[in-house]
Amino acid sequence: MAFITSRMKSINYIQVLDDHLVPFIEALPPRQSMTFQHDNAPIHASFATNWFLWRNHILVLEWPACSPDLNPIENIWGQLVRIIYAENKQYTTVAGLKKAILAAWNQLPLQTFQNHINSMSNRIFQVINRNGDVTDY
Repeated sequence: MAFITSRMKSINYIQVLDDHLVPFIEALPPRQSMTFQHDNAPIHASFATNWFLWRNHILVLEWPACSPDLNPIENIWGQLVRIIYAENKQYTTVAGLKKAILAAWNQLPLQTFQNHINSMSNRIFQVINRNGDVTDY
């Protein structure tokens, strides 16, 4: 989990990738492949970001514009928010909120992530079936 303190620019995003994604990939077992997914936000689609990803041999999933229904992490964020603010909990410090975010993240079972990933075929079917309109996800 990487916490950011201001509005991100490409250079900041690249630094987060370098500090967090690259070490994660390097820690993967040999021969395990992975494809990185991010959306088409300007900082993700910038030349500098794409150059960094290419230079570091990071394969990126091609992603259609305006497609949050297809991104399982959006559902995870929703679950985190519900956990963090359960019973109308409020936080008076940034440190307290960060602690709650990390605790909520760590309490999500691995199966939750797997379930969202496994729902991809249904998500895609709904997007196609609804001609790109909003889905149940």
